[in-house]
Amino acid sequence: MANKRKTSRKRSAAPAVGPFQASPDLERAVRLVMQLMAIEGPSGREGRVVQFVTRQLLRAGGDAAAIRTDNAHRRTQPPGETGNLVFRLPGTRRAPRRMLMAHL
Repeated sequence: MANKRKTSRKRSAAPAVGPFQASPDLERAVRLVMQLMAIEGPSGREGRVVQFVTRQLLRAGGDAAAIRTDNAHRRTQPPGETGNLVFRLPGTRRAPRRMLMAHL
């Protein structure tokens, strides 16, 4: 019987792909947060916030066909002006689905 040895391989950090960087641009992140916080969007009236986030997703290379809003706002009391913003990305490997969720 042949001896099978396991070889250990060092995993290298994934290279930056597309618009993604190895380290975050903190100044840009702060600017985006400040722009977002300046938009008036009280509960039930988040339409302008949804428009802003949608524009940012498109500018970042998001596919317009992958961005939509649902109709959850029609089932709330009082009804809101827009539903939840949904941006669906295809996976890159076979694995359980992941979801990132944030309150607008």
